Amino acid sequence: MKKLYILCVFLLLMACGKKITQNAINSGDYDQAIETATQALRTNKDKNSKKPYVFMLEEAYAKAVERDLSTLEYLKKEKNSANAEKIYQLYFNLQQRQDLIKPLLPLYLSENRTARFDFSNYTSQLVQSKKELVNYLYINAMRLSLSTKKEDARKAYDDLNFIEKLQPDFKDLASLKDKALQKGTDYVLVKIDNQTNMIIPQQLQNQLLDFSTYGLDEFWVVYHSNPQQNYKYDFTYFVNFRDIQISPEQMRDKEFAVEREIQDGVKRSYDANGNVILDDKGNAVMIPNIILAKALIQEINLQKTCSVTAKVDFVNTSNNQLIKSFPLNSTFVFQDIAAKYRGDIRAIDPNYTQYLNRRLPGFPSNAQILIDSGEELKANLKRIISNNKF
Repeated sequence: MKKLYILCVFLLLMACGKKITQNAINSGDYDQAIETATQALRTNKDKNSKKPYVFMLEEAYAKAVERDLSTLEYLKKEKNSANAEKIYQLYFNLQQRQDLIKPLLPLYLSENRTARFDFSNYTSQLVQSKKELVNYLYINAMRLSLSTKKEDARKAYDDLNFIEKLQPDFKDLASLKDKALQKGTDYVLVKIDNQTNMIIPQQLQNQLLDFSTYGLDEFWVVYHSNPQQNYKYDFTYFVNFRDIQISPEQMRDKEFAVEREIQDGVKRSYDANGNVILDDKGNAVMIPNIILAKALIQEINLQKTCSVTAKVDFVNTSNNQLIKSFPLNSTFVFQDIAAKYRGDIRAIDPNYTQYLNRRLPGFPSNAQILIDSGEELKANLKRIISNNKF
């Protein structure tokens, strides 16, 4: 039965694969059809069940080559240097298809006929089209580099990056990419402004300004927390602390009773008449002995709260114009518990026993509780920046 199930699944997958391949041909997605067919023919290519793939591969290849050669003829007649990338890609596709099919040859359609694939040597066309593409990209990158717009510098960088993939040893490529990168990058200064009557600990400021830990992954944006020479900053994030409220230290004592039903060994089982119930061997039937365990707990609860209200102003540095403002708030609650008990410890919830017979470390200082609030502030600041990309 299991073998029959596996065979049915295999046949179903085969049927689906053939249908997908034919649909790809019908929709003009010849390369997808070629990819599906070649995958299917990498094993047992001479089996009769694989013959439909051979027919479809032959058809898809012929149509793909005809289309690409026709497109190449048209693009060359246009004599437009901007077509360089399309021309190179078409020659690359022509060569890649051949390389995909050659390892599978020969492929038999019948005993007397093999599938026909017209192969050509595109080496010289690939070399020439790549040369023309590299020259076009270089000229275009140099033109874009003259622009004052950051978007153009980024396009220039992309062109130079493409050149590096095609011809890594191209002249002055590293320095040209570096110049385009610097010119296309937005430099952002992040500053903290304390408008409260409290001192903000340096550790908290360092925590908020350490953008290397934010994981923002913005290629074209660089954040600085300290102004650096030779940098012209495009934008500034002002983190304005408006209000800091730290509650008084609160120590609360309370006493409360707890009780739980627990098993305390076993006991004999009795019937309604008070007789001991016996099993088949004449032994007394034993049942769990359930008792009500009780304890009295004396708890000390420490609590202290820090609430921070801030505002983030996003400013265009060149004209000092406010672009947008965002609220930045945080509430951190310090809480610690210690407890003692009298009675049966089994009455106490196991999750609560961690508080028993421990010494309280005391309240954090105002500076420390401000630092402790930094994680939430940092997470909120990261969310603001992530949701408002440049």
